[in-house]
Amino acid sequence: MIQRSQINNIYSLKCDCCDGYYTLSFSKLVGIFSIIDKVVDALWKRSSPKGNKPFNLDQPVMLKEYDSLFDAVQEGIGRPATQMAYSDTRFDTLQRLRINLVTFVAFKNYQQRSEMIKELVDEKGNIRPYSDFKRKCYTISQDYNDNWLQAEYATTVAATQTAVQWKTFQDQKHIFPYLIYKTQDDRKVRKAHQALHNIIKGIDDVFWDRYYPPNGWRCRCYVLQSKGPASGESPTLDDKDQPPAFRFNSGKDQKVFDKKHPYFDIGKAEDKMKVLEARNEFFKDKRFYDRVGNINVHVSNYMANQDFQHEIAIGQELAKYLGVDDLNMNTQLDNSGVTLPDFFNDDVVVEYKNTTTTDRRNLAEMAINGLKQIDKSEHSQKKRYILLRVSEKVDQSRLVNTIFNRRDGFELLLINSANSIIQKKKGQ
Repeated sequence: MIQRSQINNIYSLKCDCCDGYYTLSFSKLVGIFSIIDKVVDALWKRSSPKGNKPFNLDQPVMLKEYDSLFDAVQEGIGRPATQMAYSDTRFDTLQRLRINLVTFVAFKNYQQRSEMIKELVDEKGNIRPYSDFKRKCYTISQDYNDNWLQAEYATTVAATQTAVQWKTFQDQKHIFPYLIYKTQDDRKVRKAHQALHNIIKGIDDVFWDRYYPPNGWRCRCYVLQSKGPASGESPTLDDKDQPPAFRFNSGKDQKVFDKKHPYFDIGKAEDKMKVLEARNEFFKDKRFYDRVGNINVHVSNYMANQDFQHEIAIGQELAKYLGVDDLNMNTQLDNSGVTLPDFFNDDVVVEYKNTTTTDRRNLAEMAINGLKQIDKSEHSQKKRYILLRVSEKVDQSRLVNTIFNRRDGFELLLINSANSIIQKKKGQ
């Protein structure tokens, strides 16, 4: 578990360099203490720190945190997510930021629970009286769900704005190949950031991998396009001026919070994986799905928009083929090692492999790997389908036999260039 001082140091809540930045639309989490009451009661009933696990996350708290931070994303983009089409150039950025926020609030909740569990016992190792424990938890909640959340809200707005701008900068770099770093240039700007004011670097210069704003809590810096030329050397900010959690490019990396943030500091790898698994449980909430025609589309993805829309079309064809109207479409969340099926409902699970290869052995291997992914998921007991895209050049009969000679207990579906789905069995 991280130390409270680590977070206090990087948030610098009493820093007045950008005082007044919270005139954004941030509002306190209404009803959070009634939710914390339930958390406190649940922890207390175990009566022992060994009986409570920090990775058993509190979803109601996470939903409050997520909703607040996603409001900040929408404020940064300048319009509600519900008004954005999948073809909107900002949609991909919004979805990736959403994944980042969900992961962030999961690890944040882990740290908050860890602190609360620790307070079950006093300095002498005795169980605290319930009233004392509740008071301690309220103090912890005040920091996580109000004080620190305010700083996170402002950072989310700023990082969203600069992340969206990055694509525009890249699209126009043949006209404006340079970027110029700008501060608000007023008395509130911290000296370290003022030293970066008017520095000009090529858009692909490694400088922007570290100094692309925001560069700290309450940072109001921004970037403009320029025709150049590049300026001279730039100063190096230390940890106080620019915490390690800000040394990345929100536009390139498509995220608000980096894994160098103290919330992600969990010693045991197995605990990190359990938090990611709990995050995926949280991600099943209906608010993370859009109804598109006859399928429910998980709105977060790590695909290009064109690929995302392609899978939506495949999901719609698949739902028609299976004769269902409750098919859910998932996508891989990130490279954490946690796998999710492409499509599923209460009865079936489908892994879709989209490829242009004509190599029969490679296609067979993809199908087998798809089954292995299902085996690792919670859907392994459902009726299993492998949906495999194949070229007309492939000998389908030999391919089908190759696959079924290695595995059975599933239905194999092949899809052609016209998106027609055909069920295949051994010998066909």
